[in-house]
Amino acid sequence: MRVYLYNNNKRLNSTRAVVNDYSYVDCTLKDNCSFLAPIIRIKLSEKPTFNYMKFEDRYYWITDIISVNNDLWEIH
Repeated sequence: MRVYLYNNNKRLNSTRAVVNDYSYVDCTLKDNCSFLAPIIRIKLSEKPTFNYMKFEDRYYWITDIISVNNDLWEIH
């Protein structure tokens, strides 16, 4: 499963997409996961600065990024 992480400069609820930067991570679901409000943990060496993500052909605004421990981030 692939999660795409974007830096998006559009207004909330705007239909115009302005994507400046993106990357992706491959992941495996190990716990239950809501498709309406997913929480995903990823391992990155620096603090993520993304504000938008695509997961299972759905798009989400990132509302919070929490440091779980060294290099492990929880994205809401």
